[in-house]
Parts: sequence; C-alpha cells; structure tokens
Amino acid sequence: MGITGILFNVNGRISKNQFWRGIVVLCTISIVVSLLGLIVPLLVATLIGVVSYIVLVWGYIGVYGKRLHDAGFSAWLYLVFFVAYILLGTVTQGFFYGLFGIDITAQMEELAPIMLEEGFGAYFAAVAEYQNEWIYPNIVQMVVLNIALGLIPGFMMGSDPFENVHGEPLQGVADEFE
Repeated sequence: MGITGILFNVNGRISKNQFWRGIVVLCTISIVVSLLGLIVPLLVATLIGVVSYIVLVWGYIGVYGKRLHDAGFSAWLYLVFFVAYILLGTVTQGFFYGLFGIDITAQMEELAPIMLEEGFGAYFAAVAEYQNEWIYPNIVQMVVLNIALGLIPGFMMGSDPFENVHGEPLQGVADEFE
C-alpha cells in the first residue's frame, strides 16, 4: 500500500512499520506547516495551518484507524487517542515552553487584556511578536506526543492473525500461528 493509501484511506489494515511511516510523514508535514510561521505573516500562517491540520487529522484517522483494524479494534477507538493528545498537549504545554525559557503564563496574561480591550487586530499584532518564540516548543511537543501516543498501536498492539471484519490478515502474520 502506498503512502496516500496509508494516510487517507480509512479501510483495511496496516502493519506496525506502515503505521510508523504514516506517523513520520504526518509529523514532517506538521513541522513544515509550523515552520511556515517563520516566513509568512501570522494571519496567512494561521489560515494555512487550519486547512492543513484539518487534512492532517484525516491522515491520523486513516493511520490509526487501519492500525487499530489490524489489531482487531474499531477505528472509533482513535477518539481516545485524539482526546488524549489534546489533554496531554494542554497539560504539558507549560513544560515544553519552559524548556525553551518561555514563561507562557506571563505572555498569556499580557495578551488577554489586549484582545478584550483593543480587539482581534491588536491581539494578532501582539501575538506576532511571540510567534517565532512559540514555534520550536510546539514542534518538540508535537513530536514527543506523537511518539508517546504512537507507542500503543505502534508497538504494544499486536496484529490479529486471523481474518476480521476489517480484512484479511497481513502477509506473514497468519503464517506465524499455523
């Protein structure tokens, strides 16, 4: 199965290797999109980011869904990983910013009144000052969380050696059990 099949087709099964290839491609695309923020204006980077991340979420659904199918689970279980990613991202954000010497709490306290008192235009102008500072901790956090959450389907979940509702077993898996 080619990389587009791994990323954007939600049907079927994939191996652990294919899963990790998909995760690496999705992380790389996320990093490139994040780095665009260094060279384009904040509003353009935000628009590109929103569209890209919608497409990337579909890619993650495809990769996780097929890997979960191979382990004999429903792709709906991906919602657990998605929620865990959001929760872990929120909880660990201060830690990753701290690694880069950024006091995100102080920055947010500075930005909140700007948005409330001066509007979104002034807020985006103020955020643009911090934009280059925030990119690197966000990238490191994203890579770490992808690896951490990928360990479950990527290493801990074995392949279902038999045919299941999601398709035939992957080549070589069923042979090990005969």
